[in-house]
Amino acid sequence: MKKSDKKLENNLLKALTEICEQALDDIEGFKWLTHQVSYNNFPASLQISCHFQAEHDESTPQTTGADKQLCRLIKDKLAQYSIAIKDTQVCFVIITP
Repeated sequence: MKKSDKKLENNLLKALTEICEQALDDIEGFKWLTHQVSYNNFPASLQISCHFQAEHDESTPQTTGADKQLCRLIKDKLAQYSIAIKDTQVCFVIITP
């Protein structure tokens, strides 16, 4: 890994940790997030998966508005680290009990 990639990775991990901590406090049903990235094609290759616990079938991030709230949080926080992504780079995973 190049030195510049390591710096990108550190900033990305710092931002994602902050996002996760805030989302756990502010967004109902949010449990954790994961990411995949290839630094050869950064930030276009960045994919963030947001995992939610659904209490019932009607309680999805899309029906509660949590998807838009979390996308905004992710984009705003990453922008603080000069990382710009598109909404299509964020996906939502529903975990059923």
